Amino acid sequence: VASLPEHRLAVYFVLCPIYIVFCAFQLVVSLTRVLAGSTTAWVVTARSAPAQPLLASQNTEEGRGTLTPPEVGRDATCLLVMAGAINGAAWGALLGAILGRRTVHHALFGWVPFGIGATTEIVVDGRDVAIGLVLGVVVGALLVCTVATCRRPKKERVMSPPAALGG
Repeated sequence: VASLPEHRLAVYFVLCPIYIVFCAFQLVVSLTRVLAGSTTAWVVTARSAPAQPLLASQNTEEGRGTLTPPEVGRDATCLLVMAGAINGAAWGALLGAILGRRTVHHALFGWVPFGIGATTEIVVDGRDVAIGLVLGVVVGALLVCTVATCRRPKKERVMSPPAALGG
């Protein structure tokens, strides 16, 4: 029977990977929403009766107003690309560590037959982890750049009338 501190430690080590994956998923969703501009509008609620409204569009009857989110600029896009690359590196290294696991059997004294006294060791190939990390960086950065490019509003082009029409 495990004692109470060991039991808590076991629960911690079981729940810690689930928590890390959940936080990473929240980070990906948050970065995607910010980059795509789908954070909707923030609602500003008056907490007390101010002398003047905080926003020009504030409705004084309801005490509420909306604050539209700012446009994502070039610096913010670069920062989001770096965040996507770092997040991709973490996921790529994790995937590389999972896929790079190998089982190695060591015979007793290097020669005892039939597996008598043999030990089994699980080894992670560092090359697979490095390849996963690099691929994760590339995929993460490309994914953020793709979302940023697809979400960017298209500029309207005003076409002049052709010279043949006398315009």
